[in-house]
Amino acid sequence: MPCLPWRSDMKQTLRYFRLRFPPGQNLLFATLIGVALQGTIQLAHGAEQLQPGFPAIVILLTITAFMLLMRLFDDLKDAETDHRLFPERPLPAGGITTRQLWRMILGVHLFLMIPLLMFPDTIPWLLAALGFAWLTFRWFFAPRFISTRLLLAFITHQPAGFLVNLWVAAATLSMMGISPDAQVLTPCFVFITPVMLWELSRKIKPQGEENDYTTYSKILGPRTAAALLLLPGSVLTAGLVTFAEQSGIPTLHTWLQASLFVVYAMVIYRFILKPVRKNLILFQSSLLLSLSSLIIYLLFLLLSHPIVWQ
Repeated sequence: MPCLPWRSDMKQTLRYFRLRFPPGQNLLFATLIGVALQGTIQLAHGAEQLQPGFPAIVILLTITAFMLLMRLFDDLKDAETDHRLFPERPLPAGGITTRQLWRMILGVHLFLMIPLLMFPDTIPWLLAALGFAWLTFRWFFAPRFISTRLLLAFITHQPAGFLVNLWVAAATLSMMGISPDAQVLTPCFVFITPVMLWELSRKIKPQGEENDYTTYSKILGPRTAAALLLLPGSVLTAGLVTFAEQSGIPTLHTWLQASLFVVYAMVIYRFILKPVRKNLILFQSSLLLSLSSLIIYLLFLLLSHPIVWQ
């Protein structure tokens, strides 16, 4: 019996998600960042208890939707490069079509109508984040200038995550009947550092193993590129420690976060001393630092404050 077209599309879509955007992993990442950011914002604005609820779940799903949107945009705008250097990826391999990717983009935009309706006073923030995401897709209308300069692309694209976090802060404060203020800027910046670590660490190669694909190690050298990871890593650790101290979390949290960062710095130092393949665990260690730091922070946050479901 021939496979119905919609079933074939569904299989291709599911395979695309499995290869390019594993839902479980990305939802976990979005949940850790979203819950930590929401809790930090609530406590910084006078809440004596954490206040999760259905609106908070919508916020987490919205973060995930933006992450998916950026993945879809990246696969479309990098299609030519992927055909040359990564022919096994779904789009160049024929496992998914451009039309199907655009359908998913449409689906994300339809989903975003939910937070727009639930948090009407945050519409400018959400539209700003969405508009900036589209600007990254269009390379800010300067594709030849930005797409060929990896460091410039990194700098110009990072505000997308910051704007999403600003919307999260605005939506969180909306549930408390408060307007956003300058206090939200630092948490919103700190909680984009896990994304920075992911982006930087995945594009570092050992010495002598570069090819036509542009990486940070190809531009800066493997040692300098690895050392660059210490910046977002230290901001994440220092930020979580500061937020914890402001929230009255025990000093044990500080020692645990500091210990994690020291181990991470040792991994980087080992690669700097000898940038060979056997020492290249920067991506795995960056992911581990982000996840472990956020989980520890959240555990202490949840154990130190009462939780009231709204």
